[in-house]
Amino acid sequence: MDTPNGGLVRRCFRILNAKNIGLTITMADITEEEFRVLELIEGESHENNHAEKGGSRRFHASELSPR
Repeated sequence: MDTPNGGLVRRCFRILNAKNIGLTITMADITEEEFRVLELIEGESHENNHAEKGGSRRFHASELSPR
């Protein structure tokens, strides 16, 4: 069963794929909700790329707490 958020994320990845093949995407082409999700996706992508290049790793709070 398709959820509303699943559809939103799928649309955002389609927008990113269109952008990657050279199509121009304007603010008139996307909704504010799609724009926010695109920012999150691109931010995570940049963070992952930076971590791979620098060898650093992102920690979750549960990993940092003493046992």
